Amino acid sequence: SGESLSDAELAALGCALSDPQVRDILYALAVGEGADDVESLWAVLARTLPPPWRVEALVLLAFSAYARGDGPLAGVSLQEALRCEPEHRMAGMLDTALSSGLRPEDIRDLALTGYRLAKQFGVRLPPRRPFGRRAG
Repeated sequence: SGESLSDAELAALGCALSDPQVRDILYALAVGEGADDVESLWAVLARTLPPPWRVEALVLLAFSAYARGDGPLAGVSLQEALRCEPEHRMAGMLDTALSSGLRPEDIRDLALTGYRLAKQFGVRLPPRRPFGRRAG
């Protein structure tokens, strides 16, 4: 964190995000230790990559923001992702969840799929970080 990425690194990350298995594993990072740094990376990629490469970064940014309770950032990111790719399934599902008031705790449960996939492929991810439970 804090270091700039080269154009080659940005391009490599953009290509990696276009692989559905890689992308699906990366959703887990929204609830792992270091999630703030990962979210910052998604924001850099979302700002830097051209369409259509930026769509997956926007959706990962939206997922991370939603998982930590930042509905406005999630909404703006999803709006831009759907503008770039109107039929994007995950963006559409997250947008529907956000507009229907699904709670961040429920979205965080989706990250468990990323952990399961990572284990299946032998990828080690950071441990999950604890989230406080709110009353009510």
